[in-house]
Amino acid sequence: MGAGRCNAARDCACPRFDTGSEASAPGRVRFARTQILSESLRCIVRRGGEFGDAFYETLFERHPHMAERFGQLDRSGQHAALWAALTTVANTGARPSALVKRMGESHAADGVQPADYRYFIAVLMETLSNFVGDEFTSAMAGAWSEVLNDVSAAMIGAHQAVARS
Repeated sequence: MGAGRCNAARDCACPRFDTGSEASAPGRVRFARTQILSESLRCIVRRGGEFGDAFYETLFERHPHMAERFGQLDRSGQHAALWAALTTVANTGARPSALVKRMGESHAADGVQPADYRYFIAVLMETLSNFVGDEFTSAMAGAWSEVLNDVSAAMIGAHQAVARS
């Protein structure tokens, strides 16, 4: 494990959930997914602002046009917004909500394009993997991928509704 990485087994108590068949127990699967997401955040919170720094540095390095989209926020504002979004997603399992709709509308107003969500998710998944380390299991990656894609689809839908009006 690389220096500075979270030892999830020691620091985060990240469980390895067997979610079973989604068709047979959707409530149990959603609960397990929410637990997986919440537990993975323990690794991040212990590292303070390092996660946000690593995420935004990578995002802006690979996709410089994204820096313009975040121009109004200072670094601490960016970190706070990212942490609030991740916490909300982890705690709710990313069920579409009025909050997600408002986020999509505000991102549309800020010039975020539908393709930008893919870039954001790819860098976020990479950063999560780097910070959680060896404990970033396929179940954890799958849970994050699923909820981030659900949120992005809802936000893009709100974005498209704004564009049509």
